[in-house]
Parts: sequence; C-alpha cells; structure tokens
Amino acid sequence: MKLSVIATAAAIVIFVAGCAQRNTVMPSSPAVQYAASTAPAFTVSGVYKGTIVEQEGTSSRAGTVVITIAESGRKISGSFDVTFSGKTDDLTISGSVKSQKKSKAKIAFEISDPKGRYAAATATVGAKRLKGRATVPATSSKPAVHLTFKTKRTK
Repeated sequence: MKLSVIATAAAIVIFVAGCAQRNTVMPSSPAVQYAASTAPAFTVSGVYKGTIVEQEGTSSRAGTVVITIAESGRKISGSFDVTFSGKTDDLTISGSVKSQKKSKAKIAFEISDPKGRYAAATATVGAKRLKGRATVPATSSKPAVHLTFKTKRTK
C-alpha cells in the first residue's frame, strides 16, 4: 500500500515538473475559469467632473456637475452635485449597472432631490469619461426638463 502511494506521488511530481520545464500550465478548474470569466472588466465607481446643459421648454442654461458613484455588485449610489449661476444643488443617485464590457458600462439611475422631484437618467461610463442624459418628467405646474452631461473621471 505504501509503495503504491509513493509511486503515485512520484508520478504527480514528475508530471508537474515536466509541465514546468515545457512552460505549460495545468488547466484550471471550471470554478476558477467561471470566476475569471464573470469578473467585471472595470468599476464605474469614481468621481466625475464636467459640464451639464439643462433644457426646459425653449430655455436652456449651462453649468457644472460633480458625480460621485459607489458600486456594490450591480447596484450604484452616490451624489449628483449641479451648479448653475453659482448655486449648487446636492442631489442623490441610485440605480444599477445595466451592461458591462471590457472597456465600458451602461448605467441607469434616478437622480432625486429632497423636495421629491426626480429624473430618470442613463449614461455610458468608459475608463476616463461618463456621458449621459436625464429627464425630469413634467408636472401640472412645471414642464419637463432635459439634462445632458459630459464628464471626466478624476478619481
């Protein structure tokens, strides 16, 4: 019995040593292969700074935006800080990553303010940029508002 165990161990050592000499790698288990194939290409988490244009009816105005995103699995949350004419509104975002590839991701999220208004937003996130659109639906007293934003990742 001991002799067969020693012979088996020796055969394994010789096989592994032979693979090392030929620069070949033993195939990984299916679980390791699956984990590697499902790992996200990059994260959308980060801080993005750029410009925003707000269109309401025939009026429009330009400002700046700072978007901070935290990612947990496919869920995202964070802040959407918009400045127009020196006045900053601190808004929150929550949503999810809809698709993720090697070099970009598409996200969908809701931007909300403390007063209960919200905007449905979508964006494409690359390694260095985030570009998107949002729409605040019309109410009985206010028309719909359309937002377009372009940013660069700073962190």
